[in-house]
Amino acid sequence: MLQYRGRPDFYRFTVNHTQTYTKSIDLDDLFNLSVPGVYQVQLIYNDASLVDRDHWEWGGSFAGKVFTVTVTPP
Repeated sequence: MLQYRGRPDFYRFTVNHTQTYTKSIDLDDLFNLSVPGVYQVQLIYNDASLVDRDHWEWGGSFAGKVFTVTVTPP
């Protein structure tokens, strides 16, 4: 999976207690939300397969809070 790091669209951002990081996510890219309904969503970050342990990179995961997405008919 480390070859993924060589992709032109791959980028890194250092996150620590002094910096905030915000990223918009299009949920349609992650799951088919074309059917109206109420969905419970939790985003989980896991970079274990992308870690370069030779450079002491942290390999771990964390999860956000569960939130509700309501899809209504057009």
